[in-house]
Amino acid sequence: MEARLHKRFLWYGCFHRQCQFNCGDVAGRTYQANAILVVRPEIRYDWSTTEFPGDYNRVIFGIDAVQTF
Repeated sequence: MEARLHKRFLWYGCFHRQCQFNCGDVAGRTYQANAILVVRPEIRYDWSTTEFPGDYNRVIFGIDAVQTF
């Protein structure tokens, strides 16, 4: 099983809530399980310059799998 690290930075607007800006940092690993399956667990930290209780400044764990045919 081959594994690689990945990292990305997200920037997205929040115009409906009038916040200044919102960002997210994502880091994880990409596992090539076999010739047709890739599994990507990741951890994401969202943050904002404006405080919205429960919406931003949080840590999220996610995982996805991609199967090619």
